[in-house]
Amino acid sequence: MIDTEETIIKYEKYLRKSEKSESTIYTYIWTIRNYYEKFGTLNKTNLILYKEALMVKNSPRTVSSRIIAINGYLDFVKKKELKLRNIKIGQENYLDNVISNKDYQHLKKMLKKSGYTRDYFLVWLICATGSRISEALQFTVQDVEQGYLGIYGKGNKYRRIYIPSKLQKEILKWLEEVEIKEGSIFLNKNKVTISVRGVEANLRKYARKFKINPKDCHPHSFRHRFAINFLANYKIVNQYSQAGAIADLANILGHSSIATTQIYLRRTLSEQRDMVDKVVTW
Repeated sequence: MIDTEETIIKYEKYLRKSEKSESTIYTYIWTIRNYYEKFGTLNKTNLILYKEALMVKNSPRTVSSRIIAINGYLDFVKKKELKLRNIKIGQENYLDNVISNKDYQHLKKMLKKSGYTRDYFLVWLICATGSRISEALQFTVQDVEQGYLGIYGKGNKYRRIYIPSKLQKEILKWLEEVEIKEGSIFLNKNKVTISVRGVEANLRKYARKFKINPKDCHPHSFRHRFAINFLANYKIVNQYSQAGAIADLANILGHSSIATTQIYLRRTLSEQRDMVDKVVTW
């Protein structure tokens, strides 16, 4: 197992060198360790059993991401012959686990009222920019001062994540109050950038504390909320065309394919329920 752990550490270093995001690295390494904890030995039979076990308890999307993690590791250790066939993911006709506007506003209000100022601004930043959590945590004082973060995202595609003026002013005021003059703005108690896992753990705590559905209170949920609100408000401030709205949103979110962005035209499960209750009167 010592040799295995050394290999996993080398694989983690390889992922970092390949500029994978922190959340991706965490998922990959967690998956590999989880496999070894359950099965110990790397062989085709055990890998198939692991895949079957995943399919019992997880969504197709989660299973697919775990298989990608396993196959990436198999490439690294030069055992391509053991790679698993991935599953097909049907595109859902709804959005699930998206925080409602009401709960989002409630969360912001309670974070500010309870003194969780850093996380108040982090949640607001994600929901006001549509940034991924790994991107939001990269914001520095200089980025806030200039009003945007320049970043190379998926597919090595460059884009700017702009901060709305109102939020920019509020963050600058807060940074002055807490005397953060340079570098990362979202720091933990050790004065280093808070980790993605740390953010996720805090959000679970806030969901329980402020009585919000924990499944809806996660970093990517705020990115979804941004996209939904963007399309809704786009109709008001622009001469609306669906194609134009989707194209603009795809650029802002850093999507390489408009097909990915089009899911935001669909309703959430709760919205579907409300629609049925309003429309079906017979």
